[in-house]
Amino acid sequence: MVNGVWQKAADRMRESLGQVGYETWITPLNFIDLHGRTAIIEAPNRFFRDWVKDRYLELMQQVLSTEVGESVEISLTVREDGDRSKTSNGNGSRNSNDQPFKAVAKGTVSASSRAN
Repeated sequence: MVNGVWQKAADRMRESLGQVGYETWITPLNFIDLHGRTAIIEAPNRFFRDWVKDRYLELMQQVLSTEVGESVEISLTVREDGDRSKTSNGNGSRNSNDQPFKAVAKGTVSASSRAN
């Protein structure tokens, strides 16, 4: 179910951003898990995390909140060592020894506050 939520949200982001923007900035993100109302999403590096936070965090919150049916907080993390071989491919599976840095990029957006 959790992966289905991310896939539906990703499809909405693709519609909003277009294929190139989606493939450039959303596809490299790894959806790690949804803990309660917090979605944990991993970026490949700090630059990437900061770029996504500054430009797409609100969109990600809106579409995930819509899919979940309540406001969702997003915790953007950074791959600790930049090694893709240890991280998930978006399916939520991780190496238990790979602990991401917590990002400062957090926020909430109510599903009812999204623009129509």
